[in-house]
Amino acid sequence: MLEAQLHGKLTREQENLEDILTSNVFGSIKYVPFKKGLLPILRNTENDKGEYSLNDFKDIKDVTYEFWSKMNEKECIGCEPDVLIRATDTFGKKIIILVEAKYLSEKSSEANEKYGPNDQLAKEWNNLLSLSERENQDDTILLYITAHTCYPENEIMESLDDFKNWEPGKLSPNIIWISWRKVANLFSNNKSDHIDCNNPILTDIARVLLKQGLKFYDGITIPHFKEVNWKFNN
Repeated sequence: MLEAQLHGKLTREQENLEDILTSNVFGSIKYVPFKKGLLPILRNTENDKGEYSLNDFKDIKDVTYEFWSKMNEKECIGCEPDVLIRATDTFGKKIIILVEAKYLSEKSSEANEKYGPNDQLAKEWNNLLSLSERENQDDTILLYITAHTCYPENEIMESLDDFKNWEPGKLSPNIIWISWRKVANLFSNNKSDHIDCNNPILTDIARVLLKQGLKFYDGITIPHFKEVNWKFNN
């Protein structure tokens, strides 16, 4: 599917489907070593307090990816996140990451006065927290990835508020965010640290994101004009 998107073999409607974009990006990253693929993404995320770094997980020995797995933990409203990632480092520390990716659409559900948490990210965190406790995970993270050019503060605050309103005694959502545009920049920038920009998989990920217009504004390129000498004939 990635090659089909790169070579313009998808319809415009298919190209605009975030599930296809998510599959092309994360379905490819799963075949890249953690340090070169997923870790640079995590290191370049933001949370509501600023920069977020996962340096503790640089010695990962095992990573698994599970796509569109239905979650319906006890006393939670069901959900279907895009990706569930489980990782274990060389010391046995375990991390579980829920990935919710958006492209052209907004969150699929919002807060409800009668039941909750029902905001999409809030209910995903509620399910993830229960799953993490059941599996004895050491760290639990929700990675939100969108096409925004800057941190979507209003969207994330809505999710945090909805969760706190319904589950005040539980661990507050650990939501980190990155833009698809940042991912494209990471994998197409030869000067990026810790990233193998010669890896054809990462190169193709950058290409497909750039093809979708997912890049930051990079200024105006002034064309070079060749001087032409001419005159009117008498």
